Amino acid sequence: PFHVTPLLRERMGAPCDEGRSKEELIKVIPEMATWGGVDDVSQVWWSTDCVEFDFINRVEELKAWIAARPEKVIAVVGHGGIFTRILGVHLKNCGHAWVDWNAQASDEGAELV
Repeated sequence: PFHVTPLLRERMGAPCDEGRSKEELIKVIPEMATWGGVDDVSQVWWSTDCVEFDFINRVEELKAWIAARPEKVIAVVGHGGIFTRILGVHLKNCGHAWVDWNAQASDEGAELV
């Protein structure tokens, strides 16, 4: 199943990091209206300040959210800044990494495989 969360949004480092409203996204991707979590997403779901002071807290919340997911294998799609913080490596545009998400393995909770 698909699930949407603004926890995966980009850091607000530039004006181009502004998102589209939930309403606009559903117009472009109508099936998104049926995805899990969409009802919890506000119309303005991205950071509105040029500096996101709670970025580290958001990363920790995202890590906890992923660890709590019931699926054994999931694909997580998001932005580079958040993945760099979680994985410790920068993924190129459209890059990917297989990760063994085992919170007991380390404090970080993720290990590249």
